[in-house]
Amino acid sequence: MISLSKTKPHRHRAVDLVPGSFQTHSAAFRLSVACFSTACCALLPAKTRADIKLSALFSDHMVLQRDVPIVVWGSADPGEDVAVAIAGQSQSAAADASGKWSVTLEKLPISKGTTLTVKGKNTLIVNDVLVGDVWLFSGQSNVGIPLSRAIDGAKETAAANFPNIRMLTLPSKGAVEPSDDLMSKGWEVCAPHEAAYFSAVGYYFARTVHCDLQIPIGIINSSVGGSPIRGWIARDAQDTVPELRESTEARLRLMRDQAADAKLFPERRSEWEMHYGVQRPQNQGFSEGWARPEFDDHDWKTVAMPSRWSEAAGVSAGGVFWLRKDVALAAAAAGHPFTLVLNYMHQQYDTTYFNGEEIGHTGDEPPFFDLGERRYEVPGRLVKEGRNTIAVRVVSANPRLDLMGRGAYGDYNLPADRKVVGNQWKLHVETLFPALSQEALKARPRPNDASLVNTPTILYNAMIHPLLGYRLRGMLWYQGESDTTRPAEYGRLFPLLIEDWRRRFGQGELPFHFVQLPNYSEAAKDPNEPAGWAAIREAQAATLAKVSNTGMAVTIDIGEGDNMHPINKRDAGERLAMEVLANVYRRDIEASGPIYKNMTVEGNAIRVRFTHGDKLNPRGGPLKRFAIAGADRKFMWADARIDGDTVVVSSPQIAVPVAVRYAWVNNPEGCNLYNGAGLPAAPFRTDRWP
Repeated sequence: MISLSKTKPHRHRAVDLVPGSFQTHSAAFRLSVACFSTACCALLPAKTRADIKLSALFSDHMVLQRDVPIVVWGSADPGEDVAVAIAGQSQSAAADASGKWSVTLEKLPISKGTTLTVKGKNTLIVNDVLVGDVWLFSGQSNVGIPLSRAIDGAKETAAANFPNIRMLTLPSKGAVEPSDDLMSKGWEVCAPHEAAYFSAVGYYFARTVHCDLQIPIGIINSSVGGSPIRGWIARDAQDTVPELRESTEARLRLMRDQAADAKLFPERRSEWEMHYGVQRPQNQGFSEGWARPEFDDHDWKTVAMPSRWSEAAGVSAGGVFWLRKDVALAAAAAGHPFTLVLNYMHQQYDTTYFNGEEIGHTGDEPPFFDLGERRYEVPGRLVKEGRNTIAVRVVSANPRLDLMGRGAYGDYNLPADRKVVGNQWKLHVETLFPALSQEALKARPRPNDASLVNTPTILYNAMIHPLLGYRLRGMLWYQGESDTTRPAEYGRLFPLLIEDWRRRFGQGELPFHFVQLPNYSEAAKDPNEPAGWAAIREAQAATLAKVSNTGMAVTIDIGEGDNMHPINKRDAGERLAMEVLANVYRRDIEASGPIYKNMTVEGNAIRVRFTHGDKLNPRGGPLKRFAIAGADRKFMWADARIDGDTVVVSSPQIAVPVAVRYAWVNNPEGCNLYNGAGLPAAPFRTDRWP
């Protein structure tokens, strides 16, 4: 599949990864992380230490937290005196022996248009500072999905004119040790052009709270697509779970060794290729003109992606394969550069051409050889109106390897919506390799693949630790998709993360509100089928029950089948905001859907009671997705009816029920129990059976 979508290349874009795939930009991180993060990074290169510097948190348009003492910090020459002034008050400090300094200012009331001034040997002025409420929003890619890609993106972006909402977005980054260094382009004001790239859930949360309270709202978006929860927990906190210590150290050791391993990999790989006769041959296809737009490929085989070489080419051995595809572009695209993305080419080399000219190749440097995604910049001079030709030469020693498992797409820096233009390609075999045995494939050298998304603690070190000291009103969280194979572990780690973050920020029991995972995958047919997503939702609900000052926004009704990134970010953000308005700001509103309270068996039926169950109603027809089981522990879909503020569940197939479940599958599509506030009931089960 190729799709065309508007993006802004210099900005962070969150992307969820599936097991075994890694982003090219993540690979660049992997090659450098060991170098910069084996010790705490200084805020500044030595050659610029003569000037006072501020942490990247303190930039124009920033939002400071109201009604609490404010800490400001940065670096300077050791011993240098630094004075910080804002709103009529000033505090001074001397930089310590390492050049770090910080001052604590008295609390400030809500205000707008304030200036922060920092003086030493030089003077820094931070303009347009607001004082209001600041929320840290962390997790994985559903945090990072921008407003422009959410439901009604163009319409919502055009109306996103809220100058008292600000967002600070951190790029994906990791560090082996806790780092003080913070990367960011600074705070941005919510106006249509910038809001298009704001976290959509963060925007809807901020808009709802701001419009209700009429105060400035700041959101710090610190999220990474595909990140498991272990990446966000500090090492010493994670080590309190003994069974995780060994794996944590092993992954960190891989990260530390990555630079050295990368130097050894090319020779090991070349030796393996030569031994088995699968080294890359000279490029015959290019000499034949196979990359040129005018080449006649009518007799090439037409294949559909995604596929495998064994299926697409009908071969039992690896080889060199060519793919071609014509893409029709509108006049608005002509002359504009864009990024061509080719997904899933593990353990394969490729050389990619656009309109006959090479735009990039991957596979020569570790660990790129083992990556799933290629990203190539297409120069504007090659892009024309009408027919454009993409050609890809792939060298694959294994015929069973995936080919563009998630398709291909173009990221256009144009005011155009995503446009799917098809997944049909032309295929031709340049040459075939000797068939490889399983032993040969098993002996293939693999690069050190430690990455941003599979190394514990490194996201905390680089994207949470540098924020410590910045005062917050609370924390927001949307994550868990990458942990659905480890729900029991998640149940232990999620409360640990909350308690540890609160301790490190040092503001007491800061409010922590989170989004419960939505429905995902194919609609469930059997209520007994394995349900990792349901188990994560259960772990999240359990955290709500046992960790104080937390809130949960239920989104079980907004998923989209096999789309891990549902576009309805409005309900997610607004429900999260309603939880906060009710529980943090004490607004008199119903913010939660029905939550399971208890049950009783009444003959051949089970009666279920709820909290937040006022005016229960079935949206769109009879109640669905209730299931009951008898002593044999086999659940059956059941009939359910509302009786006042309870639900009565029964099945003619179960005479003596003992347990009931609601929406306790990966995708309970059609689940429809709501309360009078229009909020969905949270999934639950009354049993604790395996």
